Amino acid sequence: MVFEGDPNGPMYAPLRGIATDIRNGNSNVLVGLERQMKVIQKDYEEDEGVVFGEYVYNFDTEEFDFKQELKNKAIFRLPASPKAVENKDNNGLISFEFTESKILIPDSDGEYYPASAKLSIKVDGKTVLKASFTGKYFDDGMPKEVKQTLEIDDFSWEAKASNDKKKMSAEYAFKKGTKTLILLAAETTGKFSFDDFEDSEDPDDVVDKIAIYCQVMNLAIKAGIADVKEFAEEIDDIDEESEAEYQNQKAEIMNQYIIGYGYFIDDNVKFASVDFYVEEYVSGTDTYYSIVPRFILSDESKVSLEEYVDSGFEELLEKIEEIAANFER
Repeated sequence: MVFEGDPNGPMYAPLRGIATDIRNGNSNVLVGLERQMKVIQKDYEEDEGVVFGEYVYNFDTEEFDFKQELKNKAIFRLPASPKAVENKDNNGLISFEFTESKILIPDSDGEYYPASAKLSIKVDGKTVLKASFTGKYFDDGMPKEVKQTLEIDDFSWEAKASNDKKKMSAEYAFKKGTKTLILLAAETTGKFSFDDFEDSEDPDDVVDKIAIYCQVMNLAIKAGIADVKEFAEEIDDIDEESEAEYQNQKAEIMNQYIIGYGYFIDDNVKFASVDFYVEEYVSGTDTYYSIVPRFILSDESKVSLEEYVDSGFEELLEKIEEIAANFER
């Protein structure tokens, strides 16, 4: 059984796109599915035909045959490589699930937030990619809890956010197995209903305090602002015509209000404080100024975070090890 209806209709276009990738031996055929699924979902919402169900690639017709209808789930059995196409082997399995919440997206044309979505890709029975999304929302449309995950081999990505209308937090993590490679997180307190955001003109209208955490391998930076409103007001009150003077005053205010330090994760030992300074850049006849963060080590030496990242951590680690060795003597 194949799709019923007009084979040139819009419902066929997404699957024809996948079929074309297969026939051309495109190595990105599985990656291209996300784009095709967006088209499929749009057509589904417009009630243009059956979408959710099981589909099997037909090597004779070079189209997808519809096998059975499924609720909120689409399954595609297809060849996952040029060799599989040659051998007429549907060794790839793509599974996609999607459910809507009952909460309307504010200011949308009757669209609802997604409640959950899952995507998995298998080749020769082995899972090579898994992705998921879950979301909970307040009645006013403000997200309450949102989480996204992606797993490829031993690597995983996770992004999540939560909001109880008084405290909001967000986190992004990249791991290999159980080892954290990168972790970025932020937490704020304030007023975070949908109306609060709608009525605000500046971020400091809704945010009271903010804390930020950044981890790369075994090194992490923590920073925070205890009074966001007062900090923003002092920045707004800077009255300097010179760009250099303005940026220098801004850096001074940042150093006054932003408390930050670097430390080792494994040992939970602080190795540096963080401050900000103004860097001057010259391009032709133009001069630019930028505020840059840096580490101030215990021996008062200073290393910019940009240098630290560009050098691949070697220079900073050597300096820290040198300081640690001096303490041991």
